[in-house]
Amino acid sequence: MTTCKNCGHQFDLKFCPNCGQKASVKRLEMKSLLSDLPHTVFHLDKGFLYNVAQLFKRPGYAIKDYLDGKRKKFYHPLSYMLIILGTMLVAMNLMKVHYYDPKQDAWMSPEKAANWQKYDATQQTWIHYYKFYIPFYLPWMALIFYLWLRVMKQKYTYAESVFISFFCSANMTIPQIFVLTMAYFVNNTAFTRVSDQVLNNAALFIIYFFQFYQLGNPELKKVWRIILSLTGALLLGVFAYSAVYVFLNLANKIGL
Repeated sequence: MTTCKNCGHQFDLKFCPNCGQKASVKRLEMKSLLSDLPHTVFHLDKGFLYNVAQLFKRPGYAIKDYLDGKRKKFYHPLSYMLIILGTMLVAMNLMKVHYYDPKQDAWMSPEKAANWQKYDATQQTWIHYYKFYIPFYLPWMALIFYLWLRVMKQKYTYAESVFISFFCSANMTIPQIFVLTMAYFVNNTAFTRVSDQVLNNAALFIIYFFQFYQLGNPELKKVWRIILSLTGALLLGVFAYSAVYVFLNLANKIGL
């Protein structure tokens, strides 16, 4: 008899008669990622909205469900990430939000204006290189999850950490799309700057924290679990900004 990892039903077939998931659900490996790639890129179903809802209601627990074999309701994390990041890329190119405007920011001192002009130019360069950044940062984000979750007494494999990064990358991009859209319609550079530096950063930190907290070993003492989750969130935040800085400098040097 086989116990379904998705719903817990016991059966002796190739598929669970209760929920339809395959009986042979194994731990995630890199070869499974590569073999599933064609299907996951071109197949879209209702699981996409399930991902969105679950990953905002219970970001870490939902990922843990997927890693533990409860995959029937989920949209494949790679496709999920690619769709969200693709939406972000289209939004950035269509809206062309700016962080400095000579007319709106005429009140600024020359030094402050020069700093925001430079920042705006960096952001426009970032939009140009965005599609190349995705494969650059994912392996490193996965490594952070792999190492820090080990500190939190949760021994996921590196391949499983890659899947965690797929979910995390999509989840942290959705608030950025909403903030970008608000900035576009408000059309005020002061609001754009505040929303970029405050709303985005707050959303990212909250998402990172809950993912680490819920993915960490529940047997850890609550206070220690909170401290480790906060530290993990800070590590990911520092990584996110450092990776962009390193990537942009590298991209300029090699002329992408």
